[in-house]
Amino acid sequence: MTLMQSLLDDVDILRSVFDSLAVGVVVCDHRGQLLCINPEAQRILGVQRKEVGPLDWTPVYGCFLPDTLTPYPPEQLPLARCLGGEEVLHELVFIRNSGQPAGVWISVSARPFRDKTGAI
Repeated sequence: MTLMQSLLDDVDILRSVFDSLAVGVVVCDHRGQLLCINPEAQRILGVQRKEVGPLDWTPVYGCFLPDTLTPYPPEQLPLARCLGGEEVLHELVFIRNSGQPAGVWISVSARPFRDKTGAI
């Protein structure tokens, strides 16, 4: 087996694991562009992945504060705070949109990935 084939096999295994997780996972780059969202996250959120930046996450995905009425300020969303280097654990976000019209509570954790130099 070649190194390239081995790497491709590893990617296939990781993709299969990612797609099979029973928890929703969203990954974005350092600018806040969504790179991938697993099927469970799409089911929970009630919408497919959209090509939008962090300032549009609240209206596109229907993110609300715990009072369930006030739209979540985009810069306070756990994923946005993560882009600033903050680790956020178990923050409650209420999601209500056309795919989740009754709304659903989610517990969100976000951790930045860092390179060898510590940059996000």
